[in-house]
Amino acid sequence: MSAAAPLIIVAALLGLIPASIAHSKGYSFLGWWIFGALLWIVATPVAIFMGPNEKTMRLCPFCRSRMPIEATVCASCSREVGSGVGKMDVACPQCRLHSEIPADAQEWTCGNCGGSFSRRKAKA
Repeated sequence: MSAAAPLIIVAALLGLIPASIAHSKGYSFLGWWIFGALLWIVATPVAIFMGPNEKTMRLCPFCRSRMPIEATVCASCSREVGSGVGKMDVACPQCRLHSEIPADAQEWTCGNCGGSFSRRKAKA
């Protein structure tokens, strides 16, 4: 066994730390493992302080935990949140019922209390 073998093993193991952090935020595990194995001291703080990958992750509208964008049930609170693709979650200002509406909707009606609401801002 050469003198560099223990160093390579330690680098490969240290690379797992930023890779697992980045993977939990929706980024590529393999890419971050390579980055972490080569530059662990740089990759770890970057992985800790970067935000979630908006292309692959979204927030649960109920418990605010991160979840894959294609998930229909939150793993943290076990509530059904729908597909989320092209939709957004709104709460009725009167009865507080959460509903999913198309993301581009300007007006909607609450299915519980029947109130009509608009996204347009009031003129000051």
